[in-house]
Amino acid sequence: MDAWISKEVEVTGKHLELESSVVETESSTDVFRGISDKNVFLLLGVCYDAQNNKASLILYDIEREDVIRWVDRTGHKPYFLTNMSPEELWEKPAFSQIDGKIVDMLDVSLKNLIRDKEARMTKIVTSNPLDVRSLRNYVPKAWEAHIKYYLNYIYDLGIVPGHFIKIEGNRVSRLDFGEKDVLEEFMFLF
Repeated sequence: MDAWISKEVEVTGKHLELESSVVETESSTDVFRGISDKNVFLLLGVCYDAQNNKASLILYDIEREDVIRWVDRTGHKPYFLTNMSPEELWEKPAFSQIDGKIVDMLDVSLKNLIRDKEARMTKIVTSNPLDVRSLRNYVPKAWEAHIKYYLNYIYDLGIVPGHFIKIEGNRVSRLDFGEKDVLEEFMFLF
């Protein structure tokens, strides 16, 4: 799948020339070389990188007219929600025997849009999307546990394939089309 991606790069905020050699995208090395100061890309898609246990963004670099891959550095982790409290979860014998799959359990308050009420939920954070698949079987009711990880990542970050994004350090954000210079630069390409 990654055969059409030619380079992996790091957005550093400094302009550095990319090496002319093609970087192997199958390797788990997150080799980065730097991009321009603008750090603006067209998001082509998002996939799950099993070697790094992270989301991987497929980007079109407008300045270099090249497709690149950026492995997530935002710290986003897979998770799912349940209506059981952390105390109730740990009381379950099967759940208390799970070792190392749970990174964190957070008590969160969410708005139930159907009932127009606040709902108390437990957010179970894991280090691997496959752990979500196995852990969801230990709770009677789980939300967001059947969503593919890369789709959850897209929703949580508020990014949309086909839109422009900006990467600054470890932060990814959707670019507002109100920024004229980016839109003008893109239109200039055509």
